[in-house]
Amino acid sequence: GELNFGIGYSTVDKATGNIGLKERNLFGTGQELGINLQKSSLRFSNEINYTRPYFAGREIAVGVDFFNYQLNKRNTLVYDQKSNGGTLRGDYSITEHLSHQIRYSLKSENISNVDSTASTAIKNLEGKYVNSGVGHSFLYDQRDNRLDPRDGYYLSFSQDYAGIGGDVDYLKNEGSGGYYIPILGNTDFVLKFSGRFGHIDGNGQDVKSNDNFFLGGNNFRGFQYAGIG
Repeated sequence: GELNFGIGYSTVDKATGNIGLKERNLFGTGQELGINLQKSSLRFSNEINYTRPYFAGREIAVGVDFFNYQLNKRNTLVYDQKSNGGTLRGDYSITEHLSHQIRYSLKSENISNVDSTASTAIKNLEGKYVNSGVGHSFLYDQRDNRLDPRDGYYLSFSQDYAGIGGDVDYLKNEGSGGYYIPILGNTDFVLKFSGRFGHIDGNGQDVKSNDNFFLGGNNFRGFQYAGIG
């Protein structure tokens, strides 16, 4: 098992602290259990993750994740958001390098304290919503090491459909990829090319703005958090 904790500071989250506990061989059964807490000046989150490999004697890893998430107003985010829910998932390998995950997710969201100067679209978000949906993901991984890649590439594609009950109905597609090249054959220096895309479309309703794709802050320099999208 492992225990980790840390403190830090960033321009997006300001002062931050976190603590996590992970056991990869729970009671000697090979099952995994993880707990993680993070608190900053503007957000609070906690997660519990449980995974059971070789479910029913097959090479299928079945797991469940629970989370609670609170985010306060900041920069271009003009409302408070509270979310909690869980995901039931199953992972299995198709080939040595190709894996697949299927999942069901249930999430409750509460949008409140919207700025009086916010746009009409943002003001219409205020309230409570239930998001219930299914999804799946493919990952093709040819990297030499998933945690510290120095050579190789990966491709990922996922789809999520929200509309199994609940208050929202959409289809979301996402993809990403990365390519790692050792410079002059020296793995101490690695050049990485990466990219990702996303597309979301409402089914008989407009997509809520907080479900859209945003960049800014750490993942797009020159723009504030959620400043472009």
